[in-house]
Amino acid sequence: MTDSPNTVQSWLAHLSLRRIITSNRFIPEVDGFRFIAILIVIMSHVYVQCGPVPGTGAFARAFAFAFEDGKRGVYLFFTISGFILALPFARHHLQEGNRVNVLSYFRRRLTRLEPPYVLAMLLRTPAVLFIKHTAIATVGIHLLATLFYVHSIVFAEYSTINPPAWSLEVEIQFYLLAPLLTAIFMVRSKTGRRALMVAIILLSGISANTVINPTGRLSFTLLYFFQYFMAGFLLCDFYLCGDNFSIPTWLYDLLGTAALVWILFSRAPWYPVALPFATLILYMAGFHGTVCRAIFSFRPISLIGGMCYSIYLTHSTILTAMTPVVHRITASALPVVVQFPLIFGSCCAAVLLIGTIYFVLIERPCMDPAWPHKLAMKLRRA
Repeated sequence: MTDSPNTVQSWLAHLSLRRIITSNRFIPEVDGFRFIAILIVIMSHVYVQCGPVPGTGAFARAFAFAFEDGKRGVYLFFTISGFILALPFARHHLQEGNRVNVLSYFRRRLTRLEPPYVLAMLLRTPAVLFIKHTAIATVGIHLLATLFYVHSIVFAEYSTINPPAWSLEVEIQFYLLAPLLTAIFMVRSKTGRRALMVAIILLSGISANTVINPTGRLSFTLLYFFQYFMAGFLLCDFYLCGDNFSIPTWLYDLLGTAALVWILFSRAPWYPVALPFATLILYMAGFHGTVCRAIFSFRPISLIGGMCYSIYLTHSTILTAMTPVVHRITASALPVVVQFPLIFGSCCAAVLLIGTIYFVLIERPCMDPAWPHKLAMKLRRA
């Protein structure tokens, strides 16, 4: 029996690469911000997992210097999370928008993020058992801690199931507290509210840089990274109030480019203090600059950025599988000028391919708020 045209159309629609959003306020630039963040993460992890990467020239050294620390991309993600989660609460307080239903807020986080996360961890567990030859009981304990987002706090180290999950544990801490933290938008004075945000950013950045032990348990918590999320709050404030500070678009482009270069290349000891403000400048350029906005809202870039969660969940496994391929390339007689782009091109292509498949099959269906109800109805009919 052949499928009806309506069934085929429905199936093809399911294969769309565009994210499903619950409001009509799609902001393509934000997905462009996600693109630059995930790009930094992937480039860094190619070095970490697939090294040694060939090249000793000036370009290779500069490239390695820019992308040696994938956490810089994660910090950009934190500011995006602060912006996105603050938006509905800020709209309510600043523009008299609809009150946010906190129960729906948590249900949305649960149905949207948990299935892709849990499945990714479960799929990776057999590989951990096979590669590391660790006892099943030990892996089981680490898996449970990872699934409940407490691995870093309990063991004071990255998850042995999927190391990049450390940042998602910090994100969950922020998700849980966001409804309370966004009460800052209840401050009616624009100047007072923004001054308070700036003070919190500075205080959090200084404490992370001077007080909190960078290798202790607190360094895996929201306390260590709160300045980046608060920068997202400040960006949200500027965005909703339509403030561009009468800066010409070309100057925004110039400032945004300078901010990105600084984010990638700075090694200043006060980096955690200044980074939230540099990120804020970069994202403001994405909203108000002519060139920056065109780049961040460019459809291919926006589409890839919209799939960043699936790419982030799967990229570590894919890069591990690509390691033998990279080693063959570096051991070949090909010139370094060919090896370098070949390594990064093949790794990024593999990560993007698998991440896209995971997005289409797993993550995107979970973006539909009604998917649990639809699944229940299908199971009943079955």
